[in-house]
Amino acid sequence: MLDARYRTTVWNRTEAKAREVLDRGAVWAPSSAGAVAASDVTLIWPVRNPSATDPPPSTSVSDEVASVT
Repeated sequence: MLDARYRTTVWNRTEAKAREVLDRGAVWAPSSAGAVAASDVTLIWPVRNPSATDPPPSTSVSDEVASVT
């Protein structure tokens, strides 16, 4: 997406882990909801790690997006 010069907004729980794509021109979103709200198309890359089994937060991403749109 970046190579094709599409505006690409990214979010990760740790901004430093997104540094490679930020250095290539991606725009940082302060939250997952912010990334979704900034985009016409949303791609999610699920990663299997211990936090993926944590209980869901008290609000969903869709609730967060609704609050910023």
